[in-house]
Amino acid sequence: MRMTLPALRGALLASTFLAAAALQPAAAQAPAMPTTAPGFTASVFTTGTEGMSHPDSLALVGHHLWIAYGNTAAPDGSSGYSNIVEYTMTGRMVRVLTVGGHNDGMRLDPRTGMIWAVQNEDGSPNLVMIDPMTGAQSAPSPLPAVNGGGDDDISFLGEDTFISASNPALNTSGINTSPAIIRVTRSGGAYVAESLLQGDAPAVNVLTGQPVTLNLTDPDSMIVTPEGDLLLDDQGDAQLILVHMMNGKAERVLQIPLAGGVQVDDTAYATASAGELFVSDTGANTVYRVKSSMFHQNRPYSVSTGVPATSTTPAIPAYVGHLDLQTGMLTPIVNGLVNPHGMVFRPTGG
Repeated sequence: MRMTLPALRGALLASTFLAAAALQPAAAQAPAMPTTAPGFTASVFTTGTEGMSHPDSLALVGHHLWIAYGNTAAPDGSSGYSNIVEYTMTGRMVRVLTVGGHNDGMRLDPRTGMIWAVQNEDGSPNLVMIDPMTGAQSAPSPLPAVNGGGDDDISFLGEDTFISASNPALNTSGINTSPAIIRVTRSGGAYVAESLLQGDAPAVNVLTGQPVTLNLTDPDSMIVTPEGDLLLDDQGDAQLILVHMMNGKAERVLQIPLAGGVQVDDTAYATASAGELFVSDTGANTVYRVKSSMFHQNRPYSVSTGVPATSTTPAIPAYVGHLDLQTGMLTPIVNGLVNPHGMVFRPTGG
């Protein structure tokens, strides 16, 4: 029997709830350790300290994991600092760096081997370059604030560098008419921006196949897919935006509403069936290592802020799930998190 769209969404939400509920213990209080689906295990990789807390962005550089601790720095850059810390795979701390402001985006540039650290997602954004071989870091460089807000995540695609433009100022109708994704280049000693995707760009809804006009009020995390496209998280609007790229331009834009109105943050693709997924749970001040030989190769996994309670169902705590881009469904593999944000995958197979 062919399901109508409302029925399909209801079925997806029910399936998500049942899968997550199956991972939860009987006790109402969240467990100290997350629970996992069969075939997956979770362990603590490292925890923050009083002076170095709130882990967020993660980056793999060779066999080392870099973790950005946002501490209590203000996301508009008005106060505070962040720590960016290098660890071995055994969790041993190698070096600690300090950057002014609140770090919310950190990626390794595969072209140069340098780490890009973007601070201040709500206003006055800046960029610090880090040489992971020496630990040397550049002075902060201002980044273009094209939407009245800040900048968040970075993606490298071909010769281009793209940044998600976060915390946009909306017009009087509540519409984001500013760029949501920008291409940044260096010119005359400063970074300049060119819009790749506007906040009110035309798109196609993957569930209905119908054209829509976007209103991206909360652009956030962004990654490059294995197919060479950009996947943007519009977090507060509970949707993902897939930008099919052609010759450095946005050829086609797809809107992926998330089942049940789930909000997500970072997404990572599993590049092998055997590997480990590192997850920063900012609210728990902990970075977890999730191991399995049952990852779906070249498929995405996302962290969810959880599902609020309804009149008929209890709240579902934050979790990590396997993401279906065709349906917007996020099927839990790790449950019982507090407030997860950053995520990165490392293959471990031969």
